[in-house]
Amino acid sequence: MIKAKTTSILAFFIGVAVLISYWSCGKRAAVVHNTEVMRQYMHMLDSTAMYATKLENSMKNGAGPGQLQDDFKKARLYYKQIEYLVEYVSPDIAKLLNGPATAEIETEDKITVVQPRGFQVIESIIFDHDAPADKDSLLQIISDVRQSLQIHKARMAELAVSDTLILKSVRLELFRLSALGISAYDAELSGNSAAECRSVLKSVLNVANEYSGSHGGRKEPGWEKMLHALQGGIAYLDGIKSDSLFNRAFFLTEYVIPVSEQWYDTALRGTGLDDGPSAISPTARTLFDKDAIDIRAFIADRREWPDSNKILLGKRLFYDPVLSGNKTRSCASCHNPQMAFTDGVDKSTAIDGKRKVSRNAPTLLNAGYQPALFYDARVTYMEDQITEVLQNPDEMHSSSGQALTRLSADEKYREMFGRAYPEDDNPITTFHLQNVIASYVRSLNTMNSPVDDYLRGNRKKLNSDEINGLNLYLGKARCASCHFLPLFNGALPPDFTSAEAEVIGVTVTPGSNLIDPDKGMYNRLPVPEALYSFKVPTLRNIGLTAPYMHNGKFRTLEEVIDFYDAGGGWGRGVKLPNQTLPAKRLNLSAGEKTQLIAFLQRLTDTTIRNNLMY
Repeated sequence: MIKAKTTSILAFFIGVAVLISYWSCGKRAAVVHNTEVMRQYMHMLDSTAMYATKLENSMKNGAGPGQLQDDFKKARLYYKQIEYLVEYVSPDIAKLLNGPATAEIETEDKITVVQPRGFQVIESIIFDHDAPADKDSLLQIISDVRQSLQIHKARMAELAVSDTLILKSVRLELFRLSALGISAYDAELSGNSAAECRSVLKSVLNVANEYSGSHGGRKEPGWEKMLHALQGGIAYLDGIKSDSLFNRAFFLTEYVIPVSEQWYDTALRGTGLDDGPSAISPTARTLFDKDAIDIRAFIADRREWPDSNKILLGKRLFYDPVLSGNKTRSCASCHNPQMAFTDGVDKSTAIDGKRKVSRNAPTLLNAGYQPALFYDARVTYMEDQITEVLQNPDEMHSSSGQALTRLSADEKYREMFGRAYPEDDNPITTFHLQNVIASYVRSLNTMNSPVDDYLRGNRKKLNSDEINGLNLYLGKARCASCHFLPLFNGALPPDFTSAEAEVIGVTVTPGSNLIDPDKGMYNRLPVPEALYSFKVPTLRNIGLTAPYMHNGKFRTLEEVIDFYDAGGGWGRGVKLPNQTLPAKRLNLSAGEKTQLIAFLQRLTDTTIRNNLMY
């Protein structure tokens, strides 16, 4: 994948919150009651470094692939036991240790391609059976890993980490396991995700064992229940001898989600989680709670948060052609609520009625839960998206000035803007126009599909084929490693501040060996890594939003699944050196494809479509 790095207010505040946590757990913070937790942690940190050194020595001594792979697996198994505090206290180090194995394109001052480092890069080298390992490059990356571990160790040695920080960091690690670990996000090539999930649970169990006896030495019922669930999950994973036998849906629903609930109810009771802006609600017991993700975290300023007056005004404008240059088109012309806010065609007709726009109209349902917008991720906030659409000569072919002139002349709009922004003497402004439409779109939230109900405990919502489809989604079909739970889009959990983009090699038609000519993000980021890359879209309501892909040429989910099963564009014969989608076939059977599609159809939520307000 390609991470199109966009700096948002959320990312900034999360960084500040991390620094505050860092400072607050310094020498003036309360020392942990159970120093055994930190003793065990530092031991696991040393063990990670030891196996990284062993891997380095094996490489220097010319060891074969089997030995290198074994050393690697052991090193990252230990890393998974320290991940919870690395990610919480040292997120900068976490990226160097185990960040994605593809380049990150930064655009803050100038276009800069940051090459990947860490365990995932090492994995991509030593588990690639088709290409010989570059010894010098591999040794340098391993050396960087060892140095990063040393930096983190020095940082931890200077801190007197508080109990609260440890307990909060475990909560986020359970969320990370729920979305990333469960899908082998960072263990696809090694095939060791079940063992790595076990390491994560083992680290949680180690912490729970220490804190569960901190109240007079007697474990409370909540702790007992949690310990039992943790031990059960570890025992289940002990029996998994191959990732191909790993029932991820079962593990998620029977162990990870219950442990998350119990951790919140027991370990975090009374700790006060609301300590800074975050996309995850402080009241979320699991990552799948109905209101677990706070849409306000994707908004730049609290003054821009939606309210009923803004939403009603935004709704009126959404359906009013007054905003378009020739007054013939509204937002709803291409985003029809009866078609899940799409228009059902490959590409919408341009406003002149003759040509077509450049890309397929995506759904607006849940569009507010994204840290970047448009297929090429060119804007961070929805307000900016409104302006781009308004000014686009093929879409609305208008301008803010023209729109404001028309709205100012309308008595009803003057009244509604006044109610939406009562403190402003002149409420009809460009930004307010952007904000009210964005507020309406942000109200189009649908987190009530049968899949959501199933993950919240109603096990009758999915039948056996659909549950098997969920397991395929998380595992063999590799869907969840790009379309992350719980949003099923490319917002990377658990902080959701970056939008993932992929190069999958979309062809001009489903069976073609010619790549679609749209260069995607490359048009604004002219570096080789960005060629033909596109932001990962949501799969929620996918059963209602055909046709698919940015070019709209894939008419059915069957065509989409066949494309991925073949290995994307590369599997169709497109020579695409920068393809980020694995080129090897998934080898899904006909029955598995049917089950996967059955699951995807259950991501449909008609709450909005059936609500006359919208």
